[in-house]
Amino acid sequence: MIYFKDTTDFSIDGPCAVTLGKFDGLHLGHRKLMHRILEAIPGKGVVFALNARKDSLLLTPEEEYELVHKMGMYALIDCPFVPEISGMDPATFIDRILIGRLHAAYVAVGTDFRFGHRRAGDAQFLKSYAQARGVKVDIIEKECWQGREISSTYIREALAAGNMELVTALQGRAYSVSGTIVHGRHIGTTLGMPTANIIPDPAKVLPPDGVYYSVSIVEGRSPGEAYRMSGVSNIGFK
Repeated sequence: MIYFKDTTDFSIDGPCAVTLGKFDGLHLGHRKLMHRILEAIPGKGVVFALNARKDSLLLTPEEEYELVHKMGMYALIDCPFVPEISGMDPATFIDRILIGRLHAAYVAVGTDFRFGHRRAGDAQFLKSYAQARGVKVDIIEKECWQGREISSTYIREALAAGNMELVTALQGRAYSVSGTIVHGRHIGTTLGMPTANIIPDPAKVLPPDGVYYSVSIVEGRSPGEAYRMSGVSNIGFK
């Protein structure tokens, strides 16, 4: 998968299918958009993520890359929220970025999509302006759960409450935390229950302190090798 991160120097060979948004958490609504572009132009799906958030992340950049890659996307553009991009008026963004650099033939966005300087452009403007230039645009209805639209805010509320079953339902997968194993005091080993200590990215949102049923995926010694192990994970104090 082609990956552009923290750069405005990007371009894609067209024609391709593009979805645009924040994609904070890659929940069921985001996945619906991604499936749509994969259906539109198989093998040329492009995710254009524009998100100014640097902390309280539901997904770290590494986790986002892994999930988008697994979905079979052609490219992920993690575009920085800089004036060069955010300062464009909606029409200029469509002409210079969507058509000029991404060579989009098809675009899928949610009903609440906003873009351009001071969020002046909405999904309807994108559809009318882009389609007049030969780009097909679909506006996709939001996914809902228990009568409420699925959003990153909904996930954060469930996460803060420790309702991991709801978080799993909203995301379409279990909440995950990644990191590198570090050595501790080896007390668990002396008790016959060795543990693995993981320090997560400080920007990552964690569930409330407590002990959780978990599945750990550990990289093997060979490339692509991994082991899945059921167990429990403690978040918080020793």
